[in-house]
Amino acid sequence: IQVALTAAETGHLVFATLHTQDAAQTIDRIIDVFPPHQQQQVRQQLAMSLQGVVCQTLCKTADGHGRVVATEVLVVTPAVRNLIREGKTHQIYSVMQAGAQHGMHTLDQHLAELVRTRRVTYEHGVEKCHHIEDFNRLVGRATEDAEERERRLDTARVELAAEKEFDVTIVNASVRDAADRYCIRVADA
Repeated sequence: IQVALTAAETGHLVFATLHTQDAAQTIDRIIDVFPPHQQQQVRQQLAMSLQGVVCQTLCKTADGHGRVVATEVLVVTPAVRNLIREGKTHQIYSVMQAGAQHGMHTLDQHLAELVRTRRVTYEHGVEKCHHIEDFNRLVGRATEDAEERERRLDTARVELAAEKEFDVTIVNASVRDAADRYCIRVADA
């Protein structure tokens, strides 16, 4: 990881893959690889060189005859750089929720879009989402009662344990520019 950070700092395009659940966890995992006395320096390096994080997971299509990708996109803006430097990665989710003008979206936002366009069933969206309340609000459903929510979450945990974690790609380039030049291929497991 140190070699990748150094290469990114010197202007090289670096792609890396990690198995994490979301963008904030990806950043935390990179930092946590290093010993505590180096973590502040790594935060600084990462804040300066990281350009974006793309998380992806495969969802069963509503018709049951294939898969569709659900993504989470973090574009590293000055505000995100500051959160990384200050160790406040838990606040990145809020930035992504409000960052549509920068090309950002959360997994829950994309899952809700897939449900609204009937490409994925509501039930499968619930299994894959990270924040059930946000997801329900985004798809226009009333918040479930606590018992129903726990039942759905237990079902989702069991099914997710059997599936792979997100394939997360860290992109050291402008996400918009990279999207024009590179295609993210999703292989069906």
